[in-house]
This record gives sequence, C-alpha cells and structure tokens, in this order.
Amino acid sequence: MNAGQCTVENATSPTPATTPATTAASTASPTASPACRASSAPRPLARSLIRTLPPHSCPWTARQPSHYRRNLLEGRDPSVRVLVTGAAGYLGKAVVAALAAAGHEPIAMARPGAGTIPGAADTRTADLLDPAALRRAVAGVESVCHLAGLTRARESLTDPLPYFHVNTGGTIALLRAMAEADVRALVFSSTCAVYGSPEQQPMTEETPIAPPHPYASSKVAAEAVVEAQAATGSLGATILRLPNLAGGDDRDPTRLIPRVLAAAMARTPLGINGDGTAVRDYLHVDDAAAAFVAAIDRTPEPGGFAHYNIGSGRGTTILDVVAAVERETGLRVPVVHKPPAPEPSALIVDPSRAMTDLSWSPKHSDITEILQTTRFFRVADLRGR
Repeated sequence: MNAGQCTVENATSPTPATTPATTAASTASPTASPACRASSAPRPLARSLIRTLPPHSCPWTARQPSHYRRNLLEGRDPSVRVLVTGAAGYLGKAVVAALAAAGHEPIAMARPGAGTIPGAADTRTADLLDPAALRRAVAGVESVCHLAGLTRARESLTDPLPYFHVNTGGTIALLRAMAEADVRALVFSSTCAVYGSPEQQPMTEETPIAPPHPYASSKVAAEAVVEAQAATGSLGATILRLPNLAGGDDRDPTRLIPRVLAAAMARTPLGINGDGTAVRDYLHVDDAAAAFVAAIDRTPEPGGFAHYNIGSGRGTTILDVVAAVERETGLRVPVVHKPPAPEPSALIVDPSRAMTDLSWSPKHSDITEILQTTRFFRVADLRGR
C-alpha cells in the first residue's frame, strides 16, 4: 500500500500554457468563504460522511495556526520519533530516508514480509485494519506520517469498497490508536485528485473539491475524519495533497515515466491515449519526502489543522516526457496513439502556500533530473544500447 497521488496520465484536449505556477494562494477566512462553500459539497460518495462533521471551520480552506511545535525555535531536542505507515512503499521509503537524514527517528510500519527499510530506527509489522497491531505500532512515538493506502484510481471505479475500507476506515483505525496512545501530531498523505478536473489551472487550496472517482472520494472522506479529530483538540494535523510522483526507486510499470523508459529499453511501442498533449505536474519523490519532513517540523498544536498542495508548479506533456527520454537516452521511443480517453487536459499544482508556510520548495522536479534518477534509467546502460 502506498501513498495517494494523481494517477491520471493521458488526455486528449489541447494543452494550456505550461509555465510554472506563480499565483499566490490567498489567506482564507476562518468563516465560510466562497471557496469553502464550494468545497463543502463533495460528490455523493463522501457527502454522507461529511454531513456528520461538527460546525467548525471549513475542512479545505483552513490555514495553519500561528502556534507550531517548533522544537528548533524553542531550544528543545529537534529529533522527533515518527511512525511512518506504508514505509515499505515508493513514497514511504523516501520519507523514512529523509526523516533520518534530517535527524529524526523514523519508525517504519509495514505489512509482513516488507523486509529491512533503509534509514528506519525500528520496523513494526502492522496492518491498518488490525487494531491490536496498530496499538503496538504507535506505542512510544511522538508523531505519525500516514502514507499507507490504496492508490489505483481506475481500479477504484470497478472495485470501490476496498478503497473506502482501507483509505477511510484505515485512517479512522489509526486515529483511534493514536488517541489511545496520546500521540498528538499527524501528517496525512492525500492527493490532488480530490480537485477533479478544474478548468482553472494551477490548482490552489481554494480550488473546489470534486473527486472524480472512488479513490479520490475515499481520500476526501479520510481528510474530513482527520480534520474532525483535530477539531476535538486531540491532535494537530497537516494534510499534504500530492500530484504524480516520479524519479527515484519507482517500480510501478503503470506510471508514465517508467513506461516510457521501458519502451525505450525494449524498443516496443508506447501506447498513448489521444494526441499526447495532456499536461501533468510531476514531483520528484525526494521533493515529496522533504515536504513531509518540513510538515513534521511545523506540526500545528493539538486543535490546529492545515492542508497544502505539494507540487512542482510546472506542467509537462506526455510528448515532453517522450522527447526528454529520447534526448537523455539517445534512443527513439515508438509511439502508438490510441483513442482519446475521458481524462483532464491539464492538472498542475500551485505550491505557493507550502513554499511560504513550510519553508519548502521542489529542488529535483525538473523532468531531466527525474529521468536521470529513475530506477529504470539507472539499472540499464541505455546509452550503450
């Protein structure tokens, strides 16, 4: 199980401008703003759960409170003992390594058979849906990075129940275990897919919520549960909404960049839905991991809640990725255009708020660097083929 991300990669309509996002996110009022009113009406899959929320600030436009648990500024030991759920996954391994490099003590939580996780101070075997194992996993930690979950958007359309069972129900089980153990800080991995396919790009935190599939709806529901729990004063929580992750130890052959590299290596045709002009925001997994470290360092005090878009702020088309692979490998990527699919023409994230509030910025998300650090690129001497 891995952290959620936008998984739609192909589309058909013409590409809008792909310059980096520069729109500054406006500060939201604690009362219901127009963006808040729009985002508080998700699609039916999550509506019934969200109706149960207490009448406090809007879940999707809350700003960080001014009071953080800033250990460094307060002269305390800056090291935090952090449980990382989904630690054996693609993002999880990167977050564990980044926490360790930052001087924290990452405790890896993984399912049986995960093996050793580099950088982890300890590994605890547990499943999100096993309450007893969860209680053992959270014992003695100070904070949690919750990355575990199901992430296949297309699969969720044909088999939705496991997505709500794991992504929403598993989050509820984790929050219950945290409350019993008095663990009062959480950073939750969500997805920019919660915004659906908005016409206005780039997407900000004020973009209305419109989940297009059960995967995104399960994340919307989980976000609502996290905020409701934070509103009780039992924990401080930060939600990070991620786009398409890439680079590093990416072993998923269904994602675009590994697919393009594999097509170059095998000289087999790459199937593309439509004309290849769909625009996506690709974020290096190490940049995503750095955002989790920044969020751990700035967790709101119990009762506080914040959410951020984490992305590169730049758009890259499918054909841009193909051209970059050809340029970097010296190999031609044969392309076969398939019929258009009903997918968004552009999904770009505006990370301005996270850059300001978390003192974070994407440093490795240029498409060339992403390619050069992708596992498929490293394991084969492509230039010599």
